Amino acid sequence: MTMSAIDDFTTAGLILHGREEAVARDWIDKLNIKTPSSETFAGSLSGGNQQKVVLSKWRIAGSDIVVLDHPTRGIDVGAKEDVYELIRDMTDEGLSIVLLGDTLEEVIGLSHKILVMRDGEVSARFDALPGAKPDQVDLITHMV
Repeated sequence: MTMSAIDDFTTAGLILHGREEAVARDWIDKLNIKTPSSETFAGSLSGGNQQKVVLSKWRIAGSDIVVLDHPTRGIDVGAKEDVYELIRDMTDEGLSIVLLGDTLEEVIGLSHKILVMRDGEVSARFDALPGAKPDQVDLITHMV
């Protein structure tokens, strides 16, 4: 989690393990990451918990813009809802997210603006504010 911001956790070339542990534990609690400990390798966690670790890494780094490339691919339904909630929280806090989604429903549900691309070019733009979302047919029409 902390590698993307390692300078924040070192002094004179030494890692401040206590500070690193406190930040990791805070994000594990915030995101409800199911892990035996903060020392557990992310690769041994479930897919949904791995996604949460990745998202926490970029939150710790202080990123203002995050590109999410199919953030819910291969994770179970419960974990998807957790990731959706985290994405909404990030946008509520002012982060900009570029989302490449697994399904049109996911993209429509999570987006405020949607760009449809065909043959490498933007073929349509949609505002997708709550209560005024485009439907799947609107999007597909511009894809083919």
